[in-house]
Amino acid sequence: MLDSVFVIFCAGFNADYVDRLHERVKGYLAKCHISGPNAYVMETVIDELVCNILEHSHAQWVEVEMHPEGDHLKMLIRDNGDEFDPLPAISAKGPESLDEVHGERSLGLYMVGQLAKSWQYKRVGSSINELDFIIELNKEAAIGGSNGSH
Repeated sequence: MLDSVFVIFCAGFNADYVDRLHERVKGYLAKCHISGPNAYVMETVIDELVCNILEHSHAQWVEVEMHPEGDHLKMLIRDNGDEFDPLPAISAKGPESLDEVHGERSLGLYMVGQLAKSWQYKRVGSSINELDFIIELNKEAAIGGSNGSH
């Protein structure tokens, strides 16, 4: 099993990179024996966050780190785009409260918040966004497969 993966896209980072990102993420998850609903959740979360960066942040690069740790996967996403703290949308009490944050455009971030066990945002220096979060894996499909106990 891999200890971690590091993916970076730069030099004209654009929508064409999304398919390459999907392939890299799928390959990594497969090597870690993360499949089924767990893989779908991870792919969805990464897709939502990276597409938001592409669409809204003017980033020239994005980095994605994944660290499998037992029954969860720690994720780190960094970019050099406009400063944007996604935590108000991720932490929203419900979809109806998003109007107070960024409106309907924050529904994907709210979804990430529902899937993530914990999350933290910080601006590193004056130019780097860093979102650190943990996704718990379904025990039946956790890293390395089921161990037979439920």
